[in-house]
Amino acid sequence: MIWYCEYHFKDLISKQTDSKNKSLVIIIDELDRCSDTTIINFFSSIEAFIDIPGITFVFSINPEIVYPVVAETIPYKQPGYTQTKLGAAFVEKYINIFVTLPINTDYSSYVKEILAEIIDDEMIVKLIVLINSISFSKKTSPRELKKLLDLIIIYKDDFIDLTFLEFSTLLIMKYYYKDFINIFSKINHLSNVQFKDLSKLNFKNDSELDIPQNIVNCMLELLAESNMKSIHRSLSKIDRILAFT
Repeated sequence: MIWYCEYHFKDLISKQTDSKNKSLVIIIDELDRCSDTTIINFFSSIEAFIDIPGITFVFSINPEIVYPVVAETIPYKQPGYTQTKLGAAFVEKYINIFVTLPINTDYSSYVKEILAEIIDDEMIVKLIVLINSISFSKKTSPRELKKLLDLIIIYKDDFIDLTFLEFSTLLIMKYYYKDFINIFSKINHLSNVQFKDLSKLNFKNDSELDIPQNIVNCMLELLAESNMKSIHRSLSKIDRILAFT
């Protein structure tokens, strides 16, 4: 029955695109957001339609997600091939034209649009500096950033010990640099002293953390009026929020 339906559908498309003036474009967007099973089924099914004259598939993917998933279905592993490289060899046989979208490193307008009715312009600008600085160091995307900002807006009122900027800073830093809290390892977790009143020697940023110093400086500026006790009390809740992202 499945084979018959597939054959009938293929035959129907062939008839519709038989004329030289007709073509069919099928767009599959954000394939990398699908489950592993759906990604595998997609590439298994596409073989039945890929050679139909007049039909073109356009699909957007994140190779770092899709290639390793597809590689799991390949029975014969080639020595020296990573999962990503193995998956690439399989997927790219279906692709005639590659288009790589440029990496965005300036989210100024995007952040302003999302937060315009939440906080004032001065606060938005300060947060943009942190976000744009991170985008030069880490791979980011508008979809990912929108997810984080939505979480901040949803949960902001649950963090009474933190201002909006402080909560935003902690959540964003925790998402991109999971061990960033080690910067404060020299400070007693019950300390009520504001960070702006502490010596720079109290803040540790070694090579193991791999956090650019300009990002650390930006973070400390945004957290200047906060203290270790407030942050320590909030981090477990932030971890729980991010556990579902």
